[in-house]
Amino acid sequence: MRLLSAVLVLVLLSIPLAAAIDMPDQERSEWKGLKDPWSSHVEIQGEIVPWWERTTFDQNGNGISDILEPFADLEKGDHIAIDLTISYSRDFDDNDINELQLRGFDVAVPLEMIDAIAISQVPSYRIHELLNLNGVIFVEPQGNPILFADIANPTVQAKTSDMFSPWTAWDLGYRGAGVSIAVIDTGIDDEHPSLDGKFLGGVDMTKWDQSLFLFPQDGSYNPDDIQGHGSTCSGIATGTGAPDGEYQGPATEAKLVDIRIGTKIGFAPGEFWVGAQNDPHLKDGTLRGVEWATDNLNTPWGNGGGDYSGIDIYSISWGVDIGQPSDGTDQYSRLLDAAADAGAIVINAAGNAGPNNNGFSGLSASSKAIIVASTVDHDTMEHEDDVVAWYSSRGPRHDNNDDNPYDELKPDIAAPGTNITQLQPDTTRIIGDASNNGYGNRGSGTSYATPLVVGVIALLLEANPDLEDENEVVKEILMATADRKKAPMRPELDPFWEKDFGYGVTDAYAACRLAEETTDVGAIDPRLQAHITGLETLNSNYTKPFYNYTVPGKFTISGLGYSKGGAYERTEMKIDDGTWKPIEGQSNDIFNPWSVEIDDLEIGNHTIWVRSISGSSQSLLNWVEVVVIETHGKEGTLAGGNLLLPLIIFGIIAMISAAVYIYFKRKKETKA
Repeated sequence: MRLLSAVLVLVLLSIPLAAAIDMPDQERSEWKGLKDPWSSHVEIQGEIVPWWERTTFDQNGNGISDILEPFADLEKGDHIAIDLTISYSRDFDDNDINELQLRGFDVAVPLEMIDAIAISQVPSYRIHELLNLNGVIFVEPQGNPILFADIANPTVQAKTSDMFSPWTAWDLGYRGAGVSIAVIDTGIDDEHPSLDGKFLGGVDMTKWDQSLFLFPQDGSYNPDDIQGHGSTCSGIATGTGAPDGEYQGPATEAKLVDIRIGTKIGFAPGEFWVGAQNDPHLKDGTLRGVEWATDNLNTPWGNGGGDYSGIDIYSISWGVDIGQPSDGTDQYSRLLDAAADAGAIVINAAGNAGPNNNGFSGLSASSKAIIVASTVDHDTMEHEDDVVAWYSSRGPRHDNNDDNPYDELKPDIAAPGTNITQLQPDTTRIIGDASNNGYGNRGSGTSYATPLVVGVIALLLEANPDLEDENEVVKEILMATADRKKAPMRPELDPFWEKDFGYGVTDAYAACRLAEETTDVGAIDPRLQAHITGLETLNSNYTKPFYNYTVPGKFTISGLGYSKGGAYERTEMKIDDGTWKPIEGQSNDIFNPWSVEIDDLEIGNHTIWVRSISGSSQSLLNWVEVVVIETHGKEGTLAGGNLLLPLIIFGIIAMISAAVYIYFKRKKETKA
């Protein structure tokens, strides 16, 4: 009997162990230690030591980088000019910047994140003068950037990568096939291998209308590019990366309409050779170019092969100075609004005025265009170290007094645009040949973040062709799926938007997934909102919808349901292919927060969907995929779960089998 009891205890003790065999490992990141290895101050033998007292760049501890020592001691007549960065032991403020400017220093970039200021072309004999300023503790030279544009595409989860695959748009099979993009810029050098075969049609709006025999405006003219900006933007959006295949855009299979409105000396308007004295469109290639694109939204291109026609997307990487910040009612911004109403999906750069900008310029202030800010990805695909670029213009836009506070929430979205390596066109002559050209530095700017988003939008249109002509729905898809980066600036108005990143950093995978699921585009009211904001998980911190998380048998999911200025009735939920049901107990306030406890799902994969409803209209879908690894205990079950019960039964059978085996073995031994 004691033997039988021992066997029973052994079997029962083994059950919890067996039940844990298929449990996923807990995330290890929370156990990696609490001290930030990049902290600027560390504790050494009980004393806090700042970084400038530990740096290997200042062996003698005098506050001047060792590299600069030989130049700091040069006489005035022998000095050289150097780009420098000065660091402070405290937060610097406007008084520090003003003092530098009063002393004649050219302040290039305030680096608030590291309490430093970049200064251009400092005479080397003035290095000691900088070090003696209040709060300055270190002077160092600026480095030469190492450029990695191949990071920009995979970091937004468009291109396949070791880090994000299979959660990328390319893994879903999208490359922009069948999508036509108008690059309204300085032209496109389509002889470059990365753009070869992409030309659909074009026009040169820097030429006067009376010269149509030289520069026809029927779409048959190929303007080329002797400035470089337009070709670079085209490559960032659609480049194939040829000949090496490294520097690719998200939409490698999209094609291009070349609308040239800028020349080698800059952008139209304002260029002396744009137009002629009797030309009614004198000196305004921008208005002419956008208008021409809108007139050709449905034009069949001879080079399209039947799969490419008209124009789906406008890629615009500049603004127009109208003498003051715009509230979106200037003629340029209104023209973009009209293009969106006509069926174009319009994307425009936010501008490079930096954190102290005063609103936005013309074009960039458009109410309906998708306005793109720029980030610094630090040449890594991780999103945790992404910051807004120092040059990227901040929101909000100036109020246009239309009683709609939401159209002032600009920028809309952000993407990498800093230290971009891209294709090199031939800019040395009027008719150049870039067929043997490669890649090199084209710099930084919201100009380069914008075509990256353009390429992502091309993927959305391939994923769901019904999104063509749906500028507001496409914008909402990008905003709903973005990676949130900072706390909301105006939480009483919008729970997600903030002035640096807009609604966050573009996520091509999540956006394509949402595009796939947007099956009834005509029923979508972009003002209606349904968001999942919280989920209890087992092995990871919940970050955003549209992805997969492991949950216990009993968990809570929460979110928001509201409208941006329109009518709102309710938020609904369904699980898997079930029936839509109103979420009970929503709080009656502006965002209608809700929380639902779920405890009846079977072990395995499930999808929890939510949407908001008003009449016959609905929001975009929002969902989260969950993997349930245990069931919650219910009255009437043996042990509360359909995983534990089979194990107990198995244990009892094993116990009986062991007892029978031992019984007959002993009986046999007794007979012997």
